[in-house]
Amino acid sequence: MTVVRILWFALAVAAAALTAWFASSSVDVVSAVCSHSAFVSNPDDPGRFATCDASILTAVGVAQVGQLGALFVVPPLVAGFVMRWWVSWCMVAVMAGFAVLGLIGANGFWIGLTYVGVPVVMMAIAIGAAQIAAAARQESRKPRLADATLASFLDRDSAPR
Repeated sequence: MTVVRILWFALAVAAAALTAWFASSSVDVVSAVCSHSAFVSNPDDPGRFATCDASILTAVGVAQVGQLGALFVVPPLVAGFVMRWWVSWCMVAVMAGFAVLGLIGANGFWIGLTYVGVPVVMMAIAIGAAQIAAAARQESRKPRLADATLASFLDRDSAPR
């Protein structure tokens, strides 16, 4: 299970890296306004404008990029620390919900939920399946009480008296 825990933590690092990649992309990736104008305004700060060639980080600021990253970094960390299969799958469902939410709001900064979310969710599904397989394997190696009792009973009867 240590390997699965490491995979969850590696997924959190990968989510942070995907968020950084998305933040370094140009604004024209997420804004339909760029097809009509060379400038984009920030909805959170109406006085702030950015060119369509600027990075998303420059256009929207660190706070929004940080929020986007946190949405996909925190669930794998939770899954890695808790290490219960049902918690892991709840975290996969949460991240999948964020990715679908990005598709619903397909124009604007929050499309990053889909750009970052889809690869992270696909990797999370694989790790969740590996976690269940590892737990099943670990469970199958445990001696069963019924088997141990029967074996001890048979050994006692065959011992010389």
